[in-house]
Amino acid sequence: MKFQESSLELLKTDGFLLAPSLLENKIVDQIKKDLYGYEKITFNHQYGSQAIGGNLWIENLGVCSEAAMKTALNTNLLTLIDSYFGEKSVLGTIKYQKKITSQPGIPLHSDRGPGIVMFIFLNEITQETGATRFVKGSHLYQTKTESATKKNTDADYISEGQKVKSSDLIVSHGGPGTILLYSQRTWHDLPSFEKPGREIIWAIYYPKSNAVQAENQLFRHNILITLSADQRERLFQEGPTTGISFTKFGNEKSVADSYSIASWKILLYVGRYHLYRILRKLKNSTKRAAMVNKYSSQARQKSKNNQPPRSRHSADLTK
Repeated sequence: MKFQESSLELLKTDGFLLAPSLLENKIVDQIKKDLYGYEKITFNHQYGSQAIGGNLWIENLGVCSEAAMKTALNTNLLTLIDSYFGEKSVLGTIKYQKKITSQPGIPLHSDRGPGIVMFIFLNEITQETGATRFVKGSHLYQTKTESATKKNTDADYISEGQKVKSSDLIVSHGGPGTILLYSQRTWHDLPSFEKPGREIIWAIYYPKSNAVQAENQLFRHNILITLSADQRERLFQEGPTTGISFTKFGNEKSVADSYSIASWKILLYVGRYHLYRILRKLKNSTKRAAMVNKYSSQARQKSKNNQPPRSRHSADLTK
């Protein structure tokens, strides 16, 4: 992973940086392979994923994917983020997200916190599948927000008077292996989209001196021992943290508790997720059957056209 010399300046001035297809395909493929077994919704003894709203999440990638952890802790990436902060950074959270339904979008807002967010695109991301848009330089703005009118929010929504033209919004699209970095203070939105399936690794880095929003994370021993001493140091904060996760540990609060998402709604999300999976399988099976019939029909027609014409003598013998 190698960034251009201008990357730091762009991140500082624009508030975001898009590096198209920076990761090799084999790394992207390995991350997806690592996560394959975790896409099942957690049931009893199995550690898996959570369906929240229209998203499927896999948390604690330090349990799931060595490739994802080593990518998020890549030396060149950490050097860039350290230079932005002016001090050492820590990895506050790392998750997998998949859009499993079409969605109405998210209004223009900035995230609360001093961090840098990273997306690793695991598949092609377009406006049709949900591409985040950014306002250049907006991380430096003094903003009037509407967050006070929105309960249980972790974002500052930009007030009507400060909204910008759609032509001023930069679309972040790209192929697998593209890396997107942006300041949590940068204004961004997600327009509505119709096609589900967007897959990303979502990570947030904080300056080591101000990592209070970092989440408690789980790590597998067999993954930790493959990391360098510096990489392991990036996983641990110097003091207590306030970040919460989707996974509920005992009586501790989870995201569902913080946002007052009722248990019946969580069950509804899971039921909808499985329903969409069944419908997609049926749709794909129907498409495959139609293609097989089409090609079989074409092959039969081609075979018929290639048959030599029957001679007059043979035709007479069949009368």
